[in-house]
Amino acid sequence: MNTLHSFSIKKVGLLFAFIFIIIEILSKTIYSFECLEDQKINIYIIVSLSLAVFSKERIDDERTQKVRYFSLKVSYKFLLLEAILNTLTPFNFNVLYLIILALTVYLIVFNLANHFNPTYIFKEKHGKKLEEKIIIIIMSLLAFSFLYDIIA
Repeated sequence: MNTLHSFSIKKVGLLFAFIFIIIEILSKTIYSFECLEDQKINIYIIVSLSLAVFSKERIDDERTQKVRYFSLKVSYKFLLLEAILNTLTPFNFNVLYLIILALTVYLIVFNLANHFNPTYIFKEKHGKKLEEKIIIIIMSLLAFSFLYDIIA
């Protein structure tokens, strides 16, 4: 059972995301829509971007699945980085904006990787990578920060 939407749904999702982003920009700058709250517009944007993210491509083969997997890994790591920075820094952004940004990063990375298709994306290296060391360092810093908050 395939849980991805058809390619036409991707176009619909991108169209509605574009419309809702324009509405949000207009509501923040020029006009104010009393009937719409910022959170509702952000949820509409998230749903529209989700339709675009979880849709098939015209040619949805094994290569596309690998690009999708790579893009999901990158956007998930980006979302984790956003959440960590949002927690540890004094700049507290709305969580909905972070989700919108992660979905947008996924779409950008997926389309760039799908277009250029560099071969290094698909090479799996064995052994410890620099990426794993960075994750271990970040998790250690988070654990120390957590322990410091408990002690202090």
